[in-house]
Order: sequence, then C-alpha cells, then structure tokens
Amino acid sequence: MDFLDNKINSKLGFTLIELIIVIALLSIIALMTTHYIVSGTQIYTNTVERDKGLSNARFVSQRMTREMTHALPNSISVINNCLTFTPIIVKASYDKYDFPIAKFAVKGSISTIADYQYHKGDKAVVDLQNINELNNPQKVNPIKGINTDKNKLYFYDPVSFISASAGQYIYIINKNTSYYFNEQNKLFRGSDCSNGVLMAENLNGHFSMINNLKDKPSSIQARFNVFLSDQELPFVQSMPVNE
Repeated sequence: MDFLDNKINSKLGFTLIELIIVIALLSIIALMTTHYIVSGTQIYTNTVERDKGLSNARFVSQRMTREMTHALPNSISVINNCLTFTPIIVKASYDKYDFPIAKFAVKGSISTIADYQYHKGDKAVVDLQNINELNNPQKVNPIKGINTDKNKLYFYDPVSFISASAGQYIYIINKNTSYYFNEQNKLFRGSDCSNGVLMAENLNGHFSMINNLKDKPSSIQARFNVFLSDQELPFVQSMPVNE
C-alpha cells in the first residue's frame, strides 16, 4: 500500500530540475516581454518627439510665411542670420491732386483707410524702393493723427513725399518684426533682432535671401534643424517675398 501511495505522489509533483527549467523559461519570457515593451515605448516616444519637433518647425514657417505676405514691399532683410520685415498695418490709396507728392504740404487727402486705428509710432510710407529708405524722411514720415472722417492724415512737420508710388498706394507701418535664433537652439520673435518671445525650442537654422533677375528679393529660404534626443532632422521652407 505504501509503495502505491509513493508512486501516485511522484506522478502528481515536480522534480527540482523541472522547476528550474520552468523558472528559466519564465525568466526568458519575462525578459523578452520587458525588452519588447521598453523598445515599443522608446519607439513611440521618439516618434512623438520627432512629430512634435517637425510640427513646431512647420508652425513657425507657416506663421512667418503668413506674416511676410503682409510685409511692406522692399522692407525684408537677413542680417547676421536674423530675418526682419515691417508688417503693413493698413494699405490705402491717395488722391494725387491733394496728397503731398513732390510738393510741400502739411496735410494730404487719401481715398480711404479701412479699419485703421491710429497708434503712437505709426508712419506713412510712399514708394519705398529698398530697406535703407526706411530712414528717409522723403519716403517715410511719422503720423501725428487722423481726423474723425478718416480721410486725412496729420503729420508733425510739413512733409513732401519725393515720388509717387505705383497704384498711388500709401502704407501705414509701425515697428518691424524679427525672427532669430540664440545659442541654446531656441527661436524667438521680436523687433530689431532683440526683445523676442520664444517661438520654438530644440530648433536652429539659417535664413537666406533669394534674389530675382533684377537683384531684388523674391523669396526667403529657411533651413531648420530640429534637434531630438538621438538625431537631427532637417526642414526646409521657401517663403515668397511680398512685392
């Protein structure tokens, strides 16, 4: 009877070797599962990080492109890898018989200024041919105010714009806009290449101006480098210049 009981018990249990083999197999399975989970998580993290970096580059380039379509013609420059342009607040047409073109006058009539609210520092621009003329009082003049009918501009001093613009357009501007990088791979948006607001991190790059056959800017090329934990991704965007 004892012999039968021992035989039955030996068939119901595990030997030490069998337990060791089972533990080893479970350890291998656990190790493989852990490696698979860690690898999958790392791939997911890298993908999210890459997509976020490229999305930041796309957002910045799209914003710059949108802003540059409303930039004052011939006001765009790239100096020391800083992209600068002057946004147009409003564009209007003037009356060539009354507006001070090549004659001395204190006031000038304009046909319309839609949705314009005067702000301190606003300037009137007529026929700007290059960015250096932004300091030319015969091309750019500070505005003192606008009358209630919004059809006359007041200047601080008697002014005379030296030449008429194509289409008899007058542009009203204020301060310029700059995009520039710092040494910590951050992109800022400010004015005069300083006092900027952070636009994107882990991003560096280079701005270059492309000229047309008449040696005037036709587009700005932005080459961004998106820095990730284990790689660097290039991103190139061409932005047309408003003429």
